[in-house]
Order: sequence, then structure tokens, then C-alpha cells
Amino acid sequence: MPPGWAFLPWISVKGGEEVVRAQAKKLADNAIPAAAIWSEDWLGESISAVTGFNINYHWEWDKTHYPDLPGLIDDLHAQDLRFLGYFNPFVTTEFKEWTEAIAGGFLPLTPDGKP
Repeated sequence: MPPGWAFLPWISVKGGEEVVRAQAKKLADNAIPAAAIWSEDWLGESISAVTGFNINYHWEWDKTHYPDLPGLIDDLHAQDLRFLGYFNPFVTTEFKEWTEAIAGGFLPLTPDGKP
């Protein structure tokens, strides 16, 4: 069975570290039960006129939006909240991760050996 906290609400928050802290405070101040703060923008964001909110898929912590992510996570843990970060397994050819994935043999290959 999953741990008991997995069955409590998970609160989705985006907007950076201060927004996450404010939401956690609001939950505590109003005695709202929650197990986790789920963030999809810990790795950065951009706004597009065409698509709106976009996540930067470089799989590295964005120190502009989350200047002290380890400290934030520690503070949330002290409040019995988990920090769940959004992650997606796809890799695109224009990012350095593509080259790393090829070099490490981490990508599925076609029958002729191409990623």
C-alpha cells in the first residue's frame, strides 16, 4: 500500500518560491489538511502569446524562481508537507540532455540503431 499521506490532498502551486510559501502558510492558517505541495515550475517557466504558460524542460532547478529550493523543501517538511516536483521523461534534440542521453545509451533505438 502507498503511505498514508498519499491519500491526503496534494496542492498544485506554481509561481515560484514565495508563492509556494504563501500557499503553505494559507493551508496552515486555515487548518486545511494537505500532504504535499506539487510544483511544476521548479525548473523554470516562460510565457508564450500562443500557448500561455510553458515549463522549461531542462530538468535543472531554476534558481530565479526558486532561489533556495533545498531550504523551501526543508521548511515544507517541517510543516509535514512534501514537495513533489513535476518531471517528464521526454528529451528534445535542442537541449544538452539529448546529447547526454545518446552518450549514456538512455534512449530507445529504432531497429537500425537510431534514437
